[in-house]
Amino acid sequence: MILHDLNLACHYADHIVAIHQQTVAVQGPPEDIMTVAMIQEVLGIEVTLSEGPFLGTPCIPKGKGRYIK
Repeated sequence: MILHDLNLACHYADHIVAIHQQTVAVQGPPEDIMTVAMIQEVLGIEVTLSEGPFLGTPCIPKGKGRYIK
């Protein structure tokens, strides 16, 4: 399954593969690989990570989202 929503991926996946520039950048359990540094390197975005409320998996609590002008 392919998920681009990091919160859903962390919540449901046992194993995540992050691909950057057509190469596997990192793979493993979300608890082991989902870090601020990895997300910044692979996706080029700055995030804050916290522990998810239900399973304790990594979670991005809020982001920029979509802005309507």
